[in-house]
Amino acid sequence: MEEYFKKMGDEKSKAFFEDIGKAAEESLEKFFILQKFTQLLNLEVDRNNSAHMVVEQKIYDKLLKDDGTAKKTKKPHDH
Repeated sequence: MEEYFKKMGDEKSKAFFEDIGKAAEESLEKFFILQKFTQLLNLEVDRNNSAHMVVEQKIYDKLLKDDGTAKKTKKPHDH
């Protein structure tokens, strides 16, 4: 791995690590935002459930169907 970074050069390897740091920061922010949503909406989320997008789906369900009718809020595009 060290050899790989030497071949990249100092500037590219520094940018690489900065990108990793930014991605980690954004990921943590998203996690805490989702956690706050689940608390505010009184959703119970099983963190051990590995199903894809469980938290997001529960939030969409809560926002779109809370009163039994669909609201005009659209689900964001899948990434």
